[in-house]
Amino acid sequence: MDVPTRELYETMSVRALERIPRAVGKFRAAHSSSELFTAICRWAVAYYSTEEHSKHAFLACHSAHRLRESLGERFDDLLVECALYAADSRLPWSEPPVMEPPSIERDQPFDLGEIRDAVAAEDRPRGERWLARAIYEPDFAPRFLTVAADDFGDLGHNLIVATAAWELAEVFPEEGRFPLLRAATWEWMAHREGTYVEKEHALDTETLFDRWLDVLVCDGGSPIAFHALALLDAAIRASAIANDRSILLRVRDFLSNTLMTAPARALQPGDGREESPPIYRLSLDYGEYLKACAIRRDLAPLFPTMEIDSLQRAARANLEQAPVGGA
Repeated sequence: MDVPTRELYETMSVRALERIPRAVGKFRAAHSSSELFTAICRWAVAYYSTEEHSKHAFLACHSAHRLRESLGERFDDLLVECALYAADSRLPWSEPPVMEPPSIERDQPFDLGEIRDAVAAEDRPRGERWLARAIYEPDFAPRFLTVAADDFGDLGHNLIVATAAWELAEVFPEEGRFPLLRAATWEWMAHREGTYVEKEHALDTETLFDRWLDVLVCDGGSPIAFHALALLDAAIRASAIANDRSILLRVRDFLSNTLMTAPARALQPGDGREESPPIYRLSLDYGEYLKACAIRRDLAPLFPTMEIDSLQRAARANLEQAPVGGA
């Protein structure tokens, strides 16, 4: 580990927030923006926990990566905010990070039944052994993402985190895959409500997105409504990764049957203010506005007739109501 990397990690580890921008600058002088992103994301994964701010700091890193081309030279500025959020969200009692997969026996089970039993028992070590064995199987993507869509507790973060972890694992070196995907297995065990039973009544994707978007706008950017849209976004992406439309169908069924009622209000056309991805203190809104920018960027081509700019405007309204200093 070179000196700039060690200094960056040391300042993040002790949560010396006032020193992080300078440490990022020194790192950037010796490395590329891509290497800076990898370093910050690796740290966020090393100290990942299923507590709200830690989880959302990780998801903010994922959104930053989705927006990297849109940001251009401002990407580094957003990465400073990602570093600050990840460092500030580290639990004071965090254990030293373990980045290597566990040792496994030759007959270690790697079927869906094994990981589902591990999740039901909230047995993290058993889940990690399953992951270490299953991770290189040719059908691992559909297997991994299918389990992520079993339970929609905690606003659907099982699938949201799993999809983000998978996409980031695709751009990380091989040795980074295990700790990234392990974050998802921890999430599966942390906020369990039970396997969702489909009602076999699912609105089509565009109608569903439009209705939840209306709820979001009418509710001033409510995090609950926002996460319904984040879950739908994750389902679209996960189904494409796994080449399995049943993941999206399952999420559509869930969101169709939990749809909130919004007051009657027409979505207003955009005014052009929301084009540029923001640089701001991400803890203020758990990164919602940043995530909204990433979702809008990727889904706008899929819904060309929808007033999807409203997603960002609602997220901005939520951010503007945030308490000074963050949550």
